[in-house]
Amino acid sequence: CPIWAPREHHSVVFHKTNGTGTGYMYLVGGFVSIRQSACGSYACGDIDAGSYRRFMSDVWRSSDGETWDLLTEDGGFSGRGGHSLVSFGGYLHLFNGQTGATDKSFRSRSLADWWWTSNGVSWSNQTMS
Repeated sequence: CPIWAPREHHSVVFHKTNGTGTGYMYLVGGFVSIRQSACGSYACGDIDAGSYRRFMSDVWRSSDGETWDLLTEDGGFSGRGGHSLVSFGGYLHLFNGQTGATDKSFRSRSLADWWWTSNGVSWSNQTMS
């Protein structure tokens, strides 16, 4: 796919970059449908009988909603969906979510963590108790 793959349970937030006043939309995570026989790193299509979910940890940015730039394929956090993403205090904050196996077992687990970044590329974390 030329941009982020069709996905579910991702998060999008508007965030102004520190010091510049320039704002961007950021898209983080979610899950995509992977077809085992015909997929690259970003699959296109809906979940069907011949596919499984892949939870993503990628970060994308756009100033206009049409052109998206991949900031990182791996933000350092577990791939996830159903998470919260907020812009506060000059940082993007990523909270919790759900992750799962990258095969047909459909096992999942809830996450209890907090990640933050000022630029969308370098993330720091704190486990929540």
